[in-house]
Amino acid sequence: MGQRLGTPISGNLINCFGYVAPITVSQLNGGTGASSSTFWRGDGTWVAPVTSIDTATGAITISGLLSRSSQDLRVTAATQSDQETATSTAVAVTPGRQHFHPLSPKAWATFVGSSGSVVASSGVTSVSRGGAGTYTVTFSTAFSSAVNYGALGSTEHNLANSIVKFGSGANKTTTTIAVFAINLATNGLVDPDYVTVMFFGDQ
Repeated sequence: MGQRLGTPISGNLINCFGYVAPITVSQLNGGTGASSSTFWRGDGTWVAPVTSIDTATGAITISGLLSRSSQDLRVTAATQSDQETATSTAVAVTPGRQHFHPLSPKAWATFVGSSGSVVASSGVTSVSRGGAGTYTVTFSTAFSSAVNYGALGSTEHNLANSIVKFGSGANKTTTTIAVFAINLATNGLVDPDYVTVMFFGDQ
C-alpha cells in the first residue's frame, strides 16, 4: 500500500535556503563567534548583547535581546540632590524631581487682580488681596532662605499699563511674598485684570 496523504515518512526536510532542518549552529556563518553568550543577528553575525551608558551624554545603547531577568534594563532615577547639583548625565529625571533643577521654577500662579482668586498655579497655596494692587502669595513649600529666591511677574490690563513689584525685607519670607501692581501712568496701585508671578530658587 502506498503512503497516505499526511502520513510522515523518514528522511530530511530541506528548507527554501537549502539547509537541512533543524538548522544547526554550524550552518550559520560556520558557527564562527557562536557561544552561550551570543545570538544570531539579522546582519548574519554572532554577537553578544551589549548595554552601555555614555557618561558624557547620558545616552543608553542596547544591542541584543533582553529576554532574561538578568538582562533587564534598569535606569537610576535622579534624587533631589542630583537635580540641585545639575551635573549628572547618568541618571534619569522623574516628574517628582524635575522641579528641583536650578533652572526650573519652584512656584507660579495666575490670579484675578480684583480679588486675588487663583486661576491656575503650582507650588502656591493661596493668594490674598489686601487692597488695590496689593497681594500676598503663600508658597506650598518654603524656600531655603528669604534672600535666595528670585521672582518674575507680569500683568494683563485693558485700561492702563502696569507692572509688578515684589516686596523685600519683612514683605519677603521663606513662605510668603508681597506682590504689588503699579499703574505706570500714575505710579499708584491698581488692580489689573490678571497678574502672573513665577519664583525661582532653592527649596
